[in-house]
Amino acid sequence: MNQNKKSLPENKDTVIIHYGCSSFDKKKHQIYWIGAIYYLNNEKTYFFEDGKEKDIIELFKIFFDVHQDKTFIHWSMNSPSFGFSPIKDRYQEITGNEIALSPKFKLDLSEYLKGKYGVEYVSRQGGRLNNLAKLNGFSGHMITDVVKTKHEGSQRLELIFSIYQAEKYGKLKVSDSSNLDNPYPLLFINADIYLKFIEYISKHIQDFYNDYSYLKKRLEFERLIHNQTDTEFMRILHEELKLITEEEFEEYFEKGKLSSLEKSKAKERISNFNKIFINI
Repeated sequence: MNQNKKSLPENKDTVIIHYGCSSFDKKKHQIYWIGAIYYLNNEKTYFFEDGKEKDIIELFKIFFDVHQDKTFIHWSMNSPSFGFSPIKDRYQEITGNEIALSPKFKLDLSEYLKGKYGVEYVSRQGGRLNNLAKLNGFSGHMITDVVKTKHEGSQRLELIFSIYQAEKYGKLKVSDSSNLDNPYPLLFINADIYLKFIEYISKHIQDFYNDYSYLKKRLEFERLIHNQTDTEFMRILHEELKLITEEEFEEYFEKGKLSSLEKSKAKERISNFNKIFINI
């Protein structure tokens, strides 16, 4: 059950949860640590485990069961590649045994903020957590996607806690497209198009080659991006925006070019594009 109340839960009723794992492009979802912040007798208390994977998950399971009536506040832990399900799957992979890790109450703080302020509430370039940290003067900014050590993990956990507290008490600073610089002026005509581009790919990229083909060709047709070769466009997505994997880039490279607008268009793609870029 997701927490959908307008007011955020009180501290005593929440667990701020986060964990560190191997890079998403690795086949093995290795767990480095799991941490949580919660309140015990009105005092801020910590759970943190970073030993052997099996021990980490089993100790977290004990903690999880004790606090199952609280709302688990997390950051994007709902995906197939990051979150409660991958932790559960990793345990079964290691031990051959199943484990239950599905919170009765949970709130994805990332989605909550997007729902309240809009997808452009802070730039995705460089990571929303990092940008919220810089904007609000919080510690926990990371230069790497893989948060492996106890020190880094603790910093990241504290950052999510700080964001939650600031938002709960109406003090969180967010930005919008009117004061956000265009991070890729040689590609996007303005910051607003960049943000819409990020929103589109977060929702509508399923068929890697054809979806990106249509998106690039339609953006060019609408004159929402500056002219770039297909290869340069895909290079930017791969090397700078980190939106496509090495395998996907190699798959594109074998083809040598993207499909044309006519060949890649489909009813659903047209509708999805119009909803985000045209129907303002």
